[in-house]
Amino acid sequence: MEKESVNLNTKTHRRLRRAYCRLLKENEKINVSSLTDEAEISRATFYLYYKDIDEFLEKTAEYIVNAFTSTMIFFLNSTRSEVMEKCKRKNLTLTDDDFELFHCVYKNDRGFSFDKKRLAKAFEIFHTNTEKYFSQRFITKNKSRFEIFYIGYVSVMRDDFFDYHSDRVARDVLRTMDVWDYLFPDYKYKD
Repeated sequence: MEKESVNLNTKTHRRLRRAYCRLLKENEKINVSSLTDEAEISRATFYLYYKDIDEFLEKTAEYIVNAFTSTMIFFLNSTRSEVMEKCKRKNLTLTDDDFELFHCVYKNDRGFSFDKKRLAKAFEIFHTNTEKYFSQRFITKNKSRFEIFYIGYVSVMRDDFFDYHSDRVARDVLRTMDVWDYLFPDYKYKD
């Protein structure tokens, strides 16, 4: 029996993600026992939401790709002066925990390596999420360009978001917006 979709932003899920991040930083073996011990929740609670550790890792990757995509759209929906202003606020659209999780997941090869299988899954999540903002026709026509943009945006942002300095983040966001303009010269998300 497949489990219903759950709200991944509850206190329990946030505790599990924080614990996962701590375990990644410490290079600890990640299994249900280590994760639930670190999160200080019972194994029974874990199994209410996930069938195994692999499903948890998949849902965590999905959560962070969705949060990251929302941040990307947030910037693409801004003018250059709005980007400068928005970058003065660290939280943007991600919480501090999400910043840290993003950094842990994308910096640690065990957590979310860029092998073909995981990268394909990240692209699948990314494309599904961007369908909320762009027409299906536009996404299908520009699939490989979207993927290039996504990889570039992730690689630029992963260090900036963790070691936050508003001027540098604003500069790098504006550069990625320039890349967007180069890849999609006929498509302006917002003038």
